[in-house]
Amino acid sequence: MRWDELFADLSGQGDADDAAVLAAEVADRSRWEAGQTTLNDRLRRRPGCWLEVGLPGGGRVDGPLLAVGQDWLAVGDGRTDCLVPAPALCWVRAPSVERAPVVAARGSAASVHRLRLVHAVRLLARDRAYVRVRLAGGVSVCGTVDRAGADHLDLAEHPPDVPRRASAVRSTVLLPYAALTCVRGGQVWSAP
Repeated sequence: MRWDELFADLSGQGDADDAAVLAAEVADRSRWEAGQTTLNDRLRRRPGCWLEVGLPGGGRVDGPLLAVGQDWLAVGDGRTDCLVPAPALCWVRAPSVERAPVVAARGSAASVHRLRLVHAVRLLARDRAYVRVRLAGGVSVCGTVDRAGADHLDLAEHPPDVPRRASAVRSTVLLPYAALTCVRGGQVWSAP
């Protein structure tokens, strides 16, 4: 009888050791998976969730998450919708999942998540949308996107109440994508 108790005790210790090893492996795997997740991956799982997005220079955009591309996100702020390049994100505040008010997001996450910033800007150029572009130094320029190059966009500056016509264009500004913090206007996230 004594041997039975000893074997049962050894078996219990072995089971406990196996459970501890398994728990450590699960924790390591979870940390590894968390280390592979990007900010855009996390945001893509929360379409329609209300966000506060911090921009350089103390700027901020609040509103529902409309779409997430490879290197940008679109947030509706009530007045206009904003395209924010990922490198311009200083911080993102979102309510906890339990309290997150969800609104219907435009477009399909599957249709835009592969688009890069240059593609979103090309859609603005195609739609001839009047936009206000905020730059890293806090300066804003307004007009219509004429072209979307590989690393910059051409913005034709003209009054907001006048259609983009050669006679209305005051100047053309070349804006590197790296200098953009926010582009207001247009609906780049409802890609075909």
